[in-house]
Amino acid sequence: MRRLAAILCAAAATLVSSYAAAQDFTLTDAVAFARANAPQGRSVALLLAANRAQRDELRAGYLPSLNVAGLLTAGFSGSGSNLGVRGMIGSPFVNQWAVGLEGSWSVLDFTRIEPRVAAVEADASALRAERARTERDVALAVLDTFERALAVEANISALDEDLRARRVHLEAMRSLAAAGTIALADLLQIEAGIARGETGRVMLSAESEAARAALRVLTGQSRSASARLLIDAPPRGDVAPEAAMLAARREQARRVRDIAWREVLPRVIVGGSVGYASAAPPREPGAWAVGVAVVVPLTTFFAERARQETVALTAEARGEEAIARAQQMAVQISELAAMLRGLEASRAPADASVRAARLALDAMEARARGGLVREVEIEAARVALAQATAQRAVLAIRAQAMRARLAILGAR
Repeated sequence: MRRLAAILCAAAATLVSSYAAAQDFTLTDAVAFARANAPQGRSVALLLAANRAQRDELRAGYLPSLNVAGLLTAGFSGSGSNLGVRGMIGSPFVNQWAVGLEGSWSVLDFTRIEPRVAAVEADASALRAERARTERDVALAVLDTFERALAVEANISALDEDLRARRVHLEAMRSLAAAGTIALADLLQIEAGIARGETGRVMLSAESEAARAALRVLTGQSRSASARLLIDAPPRGDVAPEAAMLAARREQARRVRDIAWREVLPRVIVGGSVGYASAAPPREPGAWAVGVAVVVPLTTFFAERARQETVALTAEARGEEAIARAQQMAVQISELAAMLRGLEASRAPADASVRAARLALDAMEARARGGLVREVEIEAARVALAQATAQRAVLAIRAQAMRARLAILGAR
């Protein structure tokens, strides 16, 4: 029986532990939900999809232009020349009708397509870096909300502990007041302190609810309103998505400038058609036609160069913005690392402060029970202990959040 009871107790403990774990809402989970819920991430995903469609459009330029066409006219011969068909099917010598396959292929346009595709691919690389930056910003926003909620709840916990101690002390002092050992005013002083604490707790509870409401908006998860929040070790972020963005924008500018000079290259166009074209006598009906043309641009280069230079300069400007953000991140990481060292160094003094405040309050309460000091004199000791306890808890939360923040920023 004892063994069975031990097994049942162990099973119950495991179930309780599993249930409690299921109620936890970790920073890693919250960040994952927030990234999936963030409109910024969806916006970048749509831009990447548009980028892929643009690349597909450009690569379609490698294919010849082929059409199956039919033509039917009446009246003067050649009246179908404005119907948008080419080759022998659209010949001015067609009389009344023609049908067949016509097409053309601009061979040297391949040299124009390659740099355009490369420029679009560089823009895609920049968008992927932008997505990494957006994910980092979302993670930092979630962490800020976690830290805010946990700090408020640490203050609530310290205040609850103070209120419990005050209520125990109140019961002890009531018997002394009934015996006439202490003045009634001291009893009223204790009750006033409890009332002030309860008022403060209401305000802190409202702050906690506000922080958790913000977390629910960010993550889209209703359980964030009641689950226990845990700052675990989040996935380490990319150390510098801005560096990747800068490289991509510079590559985009280089490729865009490469597009302009391709306009000085001649265009070689091969065309042809096959089918049946009725011709006015004495011409014979057409069955096939082929042709080749060489077009040498003379002035389009100048307009194309100005147009592509505008695009290149815009890309470079966006790259410079990435440099500015990278500098800001480097400064922020240095500041956060220094703050973390300060928070870790404050742990021992915070523990000593709590111990000293507790000893002081115990001594004052003992003297109060002996009627040696007035209640008003130990109020400061109670406040000091509550503040020291809350400060120690908040410092621990700040240090934990600071380590997570540095991890998200990719600090080593």
